[in-house]
Amino acid sequence: MEQQRLKEYLSLIQKLLACPQGEEWTHLKHHEELVDAQFVQVMEQVATQLTRQGDREAAIFLLDAYWRWRGFDVENFSRSFLKIFTEKTLMFRNDEQF
Repeated sequence: MEQQRLKEYLSLIQKLLACPQGEEWTHLKHHEELVDAQFVQVMEQVATQLTRQGDREAAIFLLDAYWRWRGFDVENFSRSFLKIFTEKTLMFRNDEQF
C-alpha cells in the first residue's frame, strides 16, 4: 500500500471517530474513493492499536465496522459499505452495553 493512500485512510478513520454521532456517513460519502477492502483492513489495524492504548469505545466502533464489511465483494464494496454504515451507525453508537 502506498504511503499517501495510508495517510488518507488514517485521516478518514480519524474523521469518523471524531465527528458528531450520525454524521459518519457524510464523511464516507465525501471520501467514497477511499472506501475499499484495504480501508477496512486499516480500520481493523487501527482498532487493534486503540485497544492497546485503552480506547475501548473507538476500538469497538471500528471492529464492529470491520466485521460487518470485511467480506463484501470489492467491486460493489463502496456502495454496500456506505449503505450498511448509514443504517447501523446510530444503532451501534447508541448501544448502552459499551
